[in-house]
Amino acid sequence: MNNLLDDKKIIGDEHIIAAKVAAQYAIKHSILNKVVIDKKAYEFEPYDLQLVTLPDIQFSIVLPKGLEPLPDEHTKIKYPFKNRPEIILASADTKLMFTFNQSIHINEMKDYIIEYKNAIKQHHPNFAFLSEEIFDTDSGLKIAQFDFCGNAMDQDIYHLYSFVRFTDKQSNDIFCAFNCPYDLYEQWEPLFKEMIDGITVL
Repeated sequence: MNNLLDDKKIIGDEHIIAAKVAAQYAIKHSILNKVVIDKKAYEFEPYDLQLVTLPDIQFSIVLPKGLEPLPDEHTKIKYPFKNRPEIILASADTKLMFTFNQSIHINEMKDYIIEYKNAIKQHHPNFAFLSEEIFDTDSGLKIAQFDFCGNAMDQDIYHLYSFVRFTDKQSNDIFCAFNCPYDLYEQWEPLFKEMIDGITVL
């Protein structure tokens, strides 16, 4: 009996240790610190952005340092349709993409998730959806978001779609889309979500 109790205590201790290790990793693996992903070091800084279509809304978001507007030749390939995102920022190797655009007008935040997921399913039934959530940020913004994995050319891509409501006017909502190679998903997913959660109005 004593051995069984001891075994249970060891198992319990292992769970506690694992939880502490995970918590320590989460604190270090943050946009507040330098992180290393795929053998590359990333630091983060605030970007002050404003859409031409929403001149009354200025916002700040923390993103990886060194992002640049996507060159036209790459933009036409990655976004062949006419209605391209208004702001497209990319890493030098274009593995990381951050786009911002005025959203379509939808009254309920949950309907953003429903409408966009249905559109994706219709055109890409093989894409895999991962999670979805609706929440308020500490700065008072309302967010609806979901993420999924889809294939593009020769690799799988992880996408996070976020819809940010800055005011009570639905016409002021902004659509943010972040993506990276899917094999880096586990490392970028919490950072992407931390970036969205930290958006502030200027």
